[in-house]
Amino acid sequence: MSVRDRLDIRDYLEASADASKRTRTIVIIMVVASVVVFAGLLNSIQSQWMHRRMLNLADINSPYTRSKLGLYPERQSFTSEEAFSDAKRRYESRYSEFCGAVERAYVDTSFTIRVPFLGFSFDVNDLGLLGGVGFLVILTCYRFFLSRELNNLRMSFEEARQLGMDHLGEFYKLLAMRQVFTVPVTKHIKRTWFLAVTPKLLSWLPLVIYLAVVVNDVRTAWIGSALAFVTRDVRTSWIGGALKQGFRMNLLFGSELIAVISMAILCSHINIRLVRMDRLWAEYWGTLEEHEKQSAPSKGGEPAPCSLTQSIASERKDQAQGGVGGLAQSEAHGSQA
Repeated sequence: MSVRDRLDIRDYLEASADASKRTRTIVIIMVVASVVVFAGLLNSIQSQWMHRRMLNLADINSPYTRSKLGLYPERQSFTSEEAFSDAKRRYESRYSEFCGAVERAYVDTSFTIRVPFLGFSFDVNDLGLLGGVGFLVILTCYRFFLSRELNNLRMSFEEARQLGMDHLGEFYKLLAMRQVFTVPVTKHIKRTWFLAVTPKLLSWLPLVIYLAVVVNDVRTAWIGSALAFVTRDVRTSWIGGALKQGFRMNLLFGSELIAVISMAILCSHINIRLVRMDRLWAEYWGTLEEHEKQSAPSKGGEPAPCSLTQSIASERKDQAQGGVGGLAQSEAHGSQA
C-alpha cells in the first residue's frame, strides 16, 4: 500500500467520523430541546405544583400553610391582649409576604418560558407554535445529517474493501470505536436489544412531547378563547376583528396539526435510515467474519497482519537496525582512536 493510499483511507476515516459527530451533536440538541419543551409544558398545566400551592395558601388555616408558617396564634396562648394582637399581626404579615412570593414565582415560571443559552423568552401559549417550528428544524437537520453519514459510511466501506479485506477490518474497528449512538457489532461488544432500539426511540421523543403539548392546548382551549376575546370598544381595524374571531387560536391549532404530520414523516424517515445504517454495519461485519473463516485453515488460524501494519513494523525495524549499526560504528571508531 502506497503513501497516497494510506492518506486516502485516512481521509475516508476522518470524513466518516466527522459525519457521525454531526449526527451526534444534533441528537444532543434534540434531547435538550425536548427537555426544555417538556419543562415548559409542566409549568403550564393547570395541575402543576405551584398552582396547587397557591390554592392551599388561600386558606390561612390549611395544613400546607401551617406546615410553612406554623399555627395561627390563639388567644389562650398569650397573657395579654396586646401580645396576642402583636403576634397575630406579625403572623398575618408573614402570611401575606409568603403568598406574594409564591404568586410572583407562579407568574414568572408559568406564563413565560425562558430558553436557555439563547436568552429570550416567549408566552407559554405560543409553546405549541414555536416548539413545533423548533422541532421541525431540528428533525430536518437530523434527517440530512443522517443521510450524509449513511452515504459517507457506504463510500468509505467500499473504498476500504477495494484496498483489501485486511484494510477493511482495520477500518471497521477504528470507525466503530468512534461511534456513540450507533453500536456496531465487534468481538468485544454484544449488541443487545437495548443498544439497538434506544437510538431509534430517541428520534420519536420530540413527537411524543409535542403531542402532549397539543393535548394540553386542546384541554385548555377555553383559556385561549377567553384571552382572544375583544370587546366592541376596541378599535384596531382588521387586527381586532381577527382576534375577535379567534384568529390566534385557529393559527395555533392549524400550525400544530401541520407540525404533528410533518414530524411524524420526518421521524419515520430518520428511523428508516437508522435501520439502513445498522444493516450496513451488519453486512460488512458478516463479510469480515466470512473472510476470517475462509482464511483461518490456510493460515493456521492466525490472522495475517495488514500491509499498513507491516509497513509500520518494517519502518520501526529499519530504524532500530540503523540505530544499532550507528552505535557499533561509533564504538569501532572509538576503539581505533
